Order: sequence, then structure tokens, then C-alpha cells
Amino acid sequence: MNNNFDFRYILSYLGSLPYIIILLDKTFFGQIQNNIINDFYIYYSLIIIFFIGAINWSLKDDISNFLAVYGTLPSILGIIIIILQIFSFSYLISTFFLIIFILFQLIVDYFFIYDLNNNKKIFFKLRLPLSMFICFCLTTNLTEF
Repeated sequence: MNNNFDFRYILSYLGSLPYIIILLDKTFFGQIQNNIINDFYIYYSLIIIFFIGAINWSLKDDISNFLAVYGTLPSILGIIIIILQIFSFSYLISTFFLIIFILFQLIVDYFFIYDLNNNKKIFFKLRLPLSMFICFCLTTNLTEF
């Protein structure tokens, strides 16, 4: 394993730092208002989903139709959730929808992206733990409802 690859792992796990800060504040300090925490969890999770969708395009000249459609699904989902948030739709339902999509994306990625590339090491060391952590944070934030 080269240093460039290790650095990507580090950067990926550093992306969970905002979740940890918000979780610590909500659990111990209570300095951040709940509506800001709720909005942060939704929008930051959407950014991560958009990023994962974009990775599936992999910037190749010729990609399959499946990857083209699958790579745009996170953007479509994001637009739907943003519209729901703009119209003050229930945070609870938006969060459940987001968790379900993260888990759906994780399962589809495993079978159609990582399984075909025989690169399951990245899936088990990076994609699975981070997705589960995001779902955990989103779920623990629902305890106030």
C-alpha cells in the first residue's frame, strides 16, 4: 500500500469529524441549537451522498448506462430532500428517507461496484464503517422526536 492510498483513508475518516463534534456537543455540551444540528446532519449527509454518487462515474470516457443512471440518483435524492426541507417537511421522515438511501446505496455499491472490481478491501475498511457511522449519527439525532 502506498502513501497516497493511506492519505485517502485519512481524508475519508476526517470527513466524519464534523459528525463527531456535533454528536459530542449534543450529548455533553448543548451549545448548538437543535434546528442547526438537524439541518447540518441532513445537508452534510447529502454532500457525502453526492460525493459517493460522483465517484461511481469514475470519470471514464465510456461508462455503462447503469453507472450513468446510478451516479445521478444521489443528486435526484438530494434535490428531493432539499425541497422537503425548504417546505419544512418533517425532519423525522427526511432523516428516515436519508438513512434508507444510504443503506440502499451501500448495498448496491457492494454488489455492483466493489464486487465487480474485486476491490472489497476498500469497501470493508472505508465505505462500510463510514456509512454505518453516518447512519448511527442520523439515528441518534432522532432520539429527541
